[in-house]
Amino acid sequence: MDRRNVTAVRSGMFAINKVKAYVPIRVLRTLYFTLVYPYIIYGITLWIAAYQAHLSKSNVFHKKIIGSIFNANIMTVPKSSLYS
Repeated sequence: MDRRNVTAVRSGMFAINKVKAYVPIRVLRTLYFTLVYPYIIYGITLWIAAYQAHLSKSNVFHKKIIGSIFNANIMTVPKSSLYS
């Protein structure tokens, strides 16, 4: 992800963290798909050719967001829990 996308994702993550104590998970999920997800999938076809080292930083960032939504450790949250 380029710097502008990272800034947008962090802003979305900040918004989710601010409201997560007051809204149900379905609203957090909607916020995720509105504020964060478009920036993560932006240019996904280019990511296929990227080295694994570059992708690991993005994967950790994505897991942090999902862990924040579900109030869980980032290592124990499967990505599939957000999409179901």
